[in-house]
Amino acid sequence: MRKQNLNESFHMDTAQNIIEESIHSLQEEGLRFSVDSLAGRMGMSKKTIYKCFPTKEALAKALYQQYFREAREHARQVLEGQQGQSARTLLLVLYYQAYAMVNPGVFNKFALNEELRIFAEKEMYQLYALMAPALTSKVDAFRPILDGTFEYLYTRFLP
Repeated sequence: MRKQNLNESFHMDTAQNIIEESIHSLQEEGLRFSVDSLAGRMGMSKKTIYKCFPTKEALAKALYQQYFREAREHARQVLEGQQGQSARTLLLVLYYQAYAMVNPGVFNKFALNEELRIFAEKEMYQLYALMAPALTSKVDAFRPILDGTFEYLYTRFLP
């Protein structure tokens, strides 16, 4: 029984480390991110990653769940602790980082399924709904402008 608990604990710790490094790697590497590069960065085999996450969709869903949970918490902290232009700037940076994580190019490159794309879009909407009132009084009209601006920046100026 104790050995099983240790194995489960090791598996959970390993899975958590994989999720955290996946978030970091995707932010750093963008579309260059791969399970191969992740395994190399972590000093483990792809097989170890796939033991924790049997499919790339399972890894991506765990990554998005944690990323957006942390992003919403960060947004709440900004909203509670700051006001004015500095708060808006921090929220826009946070939203841009989230946008880059769910950019359509990510889903196309990794051939992620539609269910996962819808899940990520819902998470993105929740983040936007949380921060939008601090950004504008025209919440519904602002998101297409913001997303269009970020799409332009993401596809033309950033890796």
